[in-house]
Order: sequence, then structure tokens, then C-alpha cells
Amino acid sequence: IFLGDPRVEIAAVCDVDREHLAEASAAAPRARAFHDFEELLARVRVHLELRRSRFAALERAAEAEEAARLLQTANAALQSEIAGRRQAQATLLASEVRYRRLFDTANDGILILDADTGAIVDVNPLLVELLACPREAFLDKKIRELGFFKDIVADQAHFVELQQKEFVRYE
Repeated sequence: IFLGDPRVEIAAVCDVDREHLAEASAAAPRARAFHDFEELLARVRVHLELRRSRFAALERAAEAEEAARLLQTANAALQSEIAGRRQAQATLLASEVRYRRLFDTANDGILILDADTGAIVDVNPLLVELLACPREAFLDKKIRELGFFKDIVADQAHFVELQQKEFVRYE
């Protein structure tokens, strides 16, 4: 800033603002006279505030771009995870259907027990037919509570064998 007699002329505001000064110079006369020092200060303050707000807007835009990139990355990861879960769910469903078909059509009577409690959780149709007893009569009961199997599971040794081997076959 050059201070002349009663007049003040702007030559350059600061190093950071040289680019803006070049833009302003193209639109206005090179040296503009200000008759009032207060007017000059007010204009410089306004100019600096505009520069700060422009810089803050650029920072916010950069932050918004980074946030958008992060969201796109997270979205892609979630879509991939969802696709993986859907595939796993479809595979599990197909496996359950195959298991159910085998279980329901087996030529052996099958009871499925809870390994911890010994309670019956499922029974196949052939065993229901062989024992002429409804399916519901088996569910949630322990094998020893059913009259048909009292002699088979009379001692705890058979149940321990079942827990260890995960199956016991009776002929």
C-alpha cells in the first residue's frame, strides 16, 4: 500500500492476494484513488473477509468431496457384503432343503436330539409311522421319557456315546 498526500492508492494488498489483485486490475483501472482512509480500510476488510469465506468454501468443498469418496467406498463394501450374505443365505437354504429331503425320505427311523439336554428336536416321518405316534408326542421330550426306548437308553452310557460320536445306531 502506498500512502500519498491525502490520497491512498492500492498497489498490492498482500502476497496471498496477488492473484485476486490481477483479476481485479483487469476489471478496474490499475490504480484507484481513495479519498478517505476509513473507506480504504473498510474495503480491505471486506476484501479479506471475502477471501476468507472463499477459502472456507473451498475447504468445505474439499471435505465434502472426501466425505463423498468415503461414502462411495463404504457403500461399495456394504453392497459386496450384502451380495456375499445373499449368496451364503441361498447356499444355506439349498443345503437345508437337501437335508430335509434326506431326513424325510430316509429308510431308517431318525430322532435328532439336543446334544446338551438330550431333548428330541426332530423326528422323521418313517419313525412316526413305525411307532404310530404323532410327531408332537416326541418333540421336547427326552428319550428316556418315551416308553418305546426305555430299554435302549436305560443307562447314561448310551447318551454319553451319543454325545461323543454324534450318532448311535440301534438295530
